[in-house]
Amino acid sequence: MAKYRIVHTEFWDDPKVVEEMTPEDKFFFLYLLTNPKATQIGIYQITKKQAAFEMGYSPESINALFERFINHHKIIRYNSETRELAIKNWGKYNFIRGGKPVIDCVNKELKDVKDTSLVKYVSEGIEKPEIKQLYDTYYDTFTIRGQKEKEKEKEKEKEKEKEKEKEKETIPMQIKNLRQRYSESQLKLIDNYFDMLKHTRVSAKIAESVTLKIYQDWDKHPAICVEYGVKTHAENPAYHSRKENYTLGIIRNTTAEEAAEKLNARKGGQQHHAQEDQYSNLF
Repeated sequence: MAKYRIVHTEFWDDPKVVEEMTPEDKFFFLYLLTNPKATQIGIYQITKKQAAFEMGYSPESINALFERFINHHKIIRYNSETRELAIKNWGKYNFIRGGKPVIDCVNKELKDVKDTSLVKYVSEGIEKPEIKQLYDTYYDTFTIRGQKEKEKEKEKEKEKEKEKEKEKETIPMQIKNLRQRYSESQLKLIDNYFDMLKHTRVSAKIAESVTLKIYQDWDKHPAICVEYGVKTHAENPAYHSRKENYTLGIIRNTTAEEAAEKLNARKGGQQHHAQEDQYSNLF
């Protein structure tokens, strides 16, 4: 960046400057043209706080000046997110000279602009054709590239949505396949278990993806162990507030032999109690 800025004497003959600007406006405009952050292209980053400090104004006064130059005089634009300022008539007073050094400098500084709409804005006030072409070419190139990137992003989003939809379609099928190894009595027990399990959620619902994950975890263990774990959890009301990890813990820590033995013992106990109830009805 150059150590100085040229302000053409025609600045003082500009009708807008002479007739519409207050002394404070003129001071602020000269500051925008010549401050240390000003670049060769008329677009540069500057904070309002820095402008207030360098001009000796309060933040409120600087905000008022920015507002006045943006909405009343309409000769600057300011992007509050990128902190970039663009001067509409920059080219009118600053591109008096041309040549390779200026062109090289312009090309270099244009690449640093984050808000490319400001490039188009400044370009409209440039009179030298060779300089104006640099702005327009850069803006058009960046815009086309930006559009292509946006189109690519949209395509990626569409692909992601398709994948999600495809995944949603395949989840029920995966669950169906994982249920095939269980007997009818075991499936009835499992369905009752899921009815109990949904009450551990605030929404009283279990997402299909969670259901699939549970079946996938169970699939690593013998069906008899799953039956024992589900039955043990479901038949103990004190543990109904516990989630599926509790059930999985039982399944993991029980061998197929132990599960079969304990389930048979329970069936035997149930049959014994049933016989006692039957005999008691005779008396």
